[in-house]
Amino acid sequence: RKGWEFMRGQFHGTVRKLSAGLLCLLFLIPLTGSASQEKEAISSDKLADSIAGIEDSISRLQPLVEETAKTTATDGEALVFRLDQRIIRLIRDVAKLARYTASLPEDNANRPDLEERLRKDLSRTDQMLFQRIQQLDERIRINNEKSEAASETEKYALQAYVHGLEGLRMGFYASLVDLIESREILGLSAENLRQKTDALLYREAETVSARIELFRNTLREMGKRLALDPTNSNMQAVVNELKMAHAIEVGRLESLLGLMTRLGIDTVLYRSVLLRESGGVSLRLFDGEAVIKTLEDG
Repeated sequence: RKGWEFMRGQFHGTVRKLSAGLLCLLFLIPLTGSASQEKEAISSDKLADSIAGIEDSISRLQPLVEETAKTTATDGEALVFRLDQRIIRLIRDVAKLARYTASLPEDNANRPDLEERLRKDLSRTDQMLFQRIQQLDERIRINNEKSEAASETEKYALQAYVHGLEGLRMGFYASLVDLIESREILGLSAENLRQKTDALLYREAETVSARIELFRNTLREMGKRLALDPTNSNMQAVVNELKMAHAIEVGRLESLLGLMTRLGIDTVLYRSVLLRESGGVSLRLFDGEAVIKTLEDG
């Protein structure tokens, strides 16, 4: 109960600050300016759509923030989960706005004020994102511990919930990459944030790769035993669970590699892990570096 109260207070404060800053951005500038050039007209349309998307995200965030201030622990987790989803979408929309702002002509009347406002808001956002990731790590740990002591039915529900939390964490990793790209587009320093994000993604990729390798080896051993005892339904059930968990981790590593590639991080080591799992001819044909690494690793 105390843990939920603390999390609610922390979350309410960070979301309130984020929403307030971005609301200032929304209402700072009317969408004026000449549409005499086709390029500018297209950019203005995209800019209007982008701002409308942000306005929609904030309008949905604020009622949820208010609810977290008065909800019970029973509904609290669901609301916080939804708030996390909204924040991820909001950061994605702001990143899109940054790209569209940078694509406006230099003499566009809206561009200087939009860039200045975006720079102010994006210079503070990384602290909130890292805080959300840390809190998600704690929520994942707590629910994993609960699942170990839960009944069979509760265990599956908790595991599904943990998978959802891990998906949110991946969403916040993507938000960090969006933030780095947005800062660089706007001429802001992103070196420190890039170093922190690189380290975070490397750590996660190593962890996920280790799980994949472990599942692969375990499944191979279980397959041998099941071949000797094909009617063992309990063993078959365990194999099925391991296969599902293995597939989830493979998908997670694929998502991580997409983010790492956007930051220019060398991913050959992790692509070789995927290559061993896929057995796909297409990967072998088009990813020569991963093939070499796979052969080196045996």
